[in-house]
Amino acid sequence: MSYYEESSGYLKNCFKFYKNLTYDSNHLLRIDESARSIAEACWDVKPSGTRYEESKYGEFPPLLAKISTQIVHLLQTELSSTTLGSDVTQLVQACADFQPEAAIVNYYRGKTNMGFHTDNVEFDEKAPLVSISLGPSALYLWEVSKPVTASPSFLHPPINGGDQPDGSTVIPIVLRHGDVVIMLGKSRLAKHAVPIVLFDEACRDPVLRVAAQLASQRLCPNLCASVDSSNGSSSTCRVEPSYCSCAICKAFVDYVLTTRINMNVRQVIPAGYSFSDFDKK
Repeated sequence: MSYYEESSGYLKNCFKFYKNLTYDSNHLLRIDESARSIAEACWDVKPSGTRYEESKYGEFPPLLAKISTQIVHLLQTELSSTTLGSDVTQLVQACADFQPEAAIVNYYRGKTNMGFHTDNVEFDEKAPLVSISLGPSALYLWEVSKPVTASPSFLHPPINGGDQPDGSTVIPIVLRHGDVVIMLGKSRLAKHAVPIVLFDEACRDPVLRVAAQLASQRLCPNLCASVDSSNGSSSTCRVEPSYCSCAICKAFVDYVLTTRINMNVRQVIPAGYSFSDFDKK
């Protein structure tokens, strides 16, 4: 399976798990405001935003569980063979014990952004958090404990004043379609933010455009029967072979190019424990 096909599969499943996915009279794709995570059955945070409720635990989406586990195990392999001076034994063990148990999916449209925050509602704050970005690129700000001096220097102004700071405690990173961030160890509880999404860059991203086109054809209700991909062929719309001519496919592509989707996968309960060990009333 090619990278384009795989990334389009993730885009497809972001919408497939929603039962409230509809088309309006103008063929514009929309998601009902009630949609909150990639699977409605997954754990939700209590209204107070403090902890999880066991009664709301359901089946985790298989595809997302598979890819997030593969990502963490890849990191585990890299850490096991690292030449870093610090002891990574605990980090390797945290990766080995990783179990995807909760997912939050954020949809960014228009001027939507996210301020600095810490993901600290899980009972297990040592397990890795996997963040997958789909759609247009975004600026990701990550706060670190010690100032970092970059070369070339960061474009954002220093938060402590001065024209030429010795270093910054906020690191800017551009996250593109398909990029993955893993928060583990000291970075697990680091403050982070997404101040802006670079929608103007989306139309010039060939990887995103191809992935969006493939996903649209897979989701289109006008699709013909599935064809075995081993022979190199794929499904296309019955009414229009080109996504540019199919109103539904075009609406999907337009939506993907104007919406950033961020999937966050977390482990809630530490390995070897149960929910009752933490649900103290």
